[in-house]
Amino acid sequence: AAGADAKPLWQLDPEEFAVTAIQWVLKDFMSEGQVPTVCYLQPAPPRNPASQAPPIGQVNIRPAFTTPENLINCSEFLRQQAADASAPAAAIVARKSSVGYPCVWKGKPKAEWSFDDKADGVFMQLESPKARMMFFTVINETKGKRSIGDTVPLDVDSFGLFPRIFK
Repeated sequence: AAGADAKPLWQLDPEEFAVTAIQWVLKDFMSEGQVPTVCYLQPAPPRNPASQAPPIGQVNIRPAFTTPENLINCSEFLRQQAADASAPAAAIVARKSSVGYPCVWKGKPKAEWSFDDKADGVFMQLESPKARMMFFTVINETKGKRSIGDTVPLDVDSFGLFPRIFK
């Protein structure tokens, strides 16, 4: 992971970008107990190599997970943001306990979703033109003590929170 941090964000491949994004989120959770509901947009390469690295895009998507209409509107908004920024990839992050819709884990067989319904964690959906991936990282917080459990890959077609961002 330390090697990935040395590269500018715009040079990372989509998977490296997703790993970097989830590391930021888990670090914040461990230090502050917060998990943002956010879409990180990977910056495009700078037009002028001498210019400073472009900033990462951050879009608050908390309202997306309240109703189907909000999810559709937010998906369209993210598509536009990604296109306007020429973003090569997007990492969508949401804490399971803040997702009211779509509850993608409900009714899944144990082979696909091996966690207890009450288990909390962080969903991370990677979107790029060539790759779509989904991960879930278990997080625990009891009596002020925080811990991070396993990260497991999930089938993006079954567990994806958002439809395709890149067409």
